Amino acid sequence: EWQMTGASSQRLDLPAGCGYLLSESCANGAIGLPQGDYRVSFMRGGERIKPLGSTHHRSLKQLFQEAAVPPWVRRRMPLIYHGQQLVAVADRWLSSELQLTGSGATFGLQWRDSPPGWQVAESVG
Repeated sequence: EWQMTGASSQRLDLPAGCGYLLSESCANGAIGLPQGDYRVSFMRGGERIKPLGSTHHRSLKQLFQEAAVPPWVRRRMPLIYHGQQLVAVADRWLSSELQLTGSGATFGLQWRDSPPGWQVAESVG
């Protein structure tokens, strides 16, 4: 469980070998995760997300293959849920279905301590 609040920066340590997540307050109007309660887990198989800019849902398996994410990294990438909805995959993909209502703070997300030599395309937020 992870509660993102008005704090400017928050860290969530993940299980051994998986690094940690860092949330940082975004500038007003920036796309990010709204403050609230989240759950972090790992890929089990069958997960789907509708990434920002996409017109339809995609399986994580398909996204990982298209982005050439190595299999050993896929298993380590944290999945962020709001309720039952998958809203972010590490700092790679943010759901276009995320409800960004109200004027509360939003948080950019960074996955740190990723495997050596692995470069993330761009951070969420």
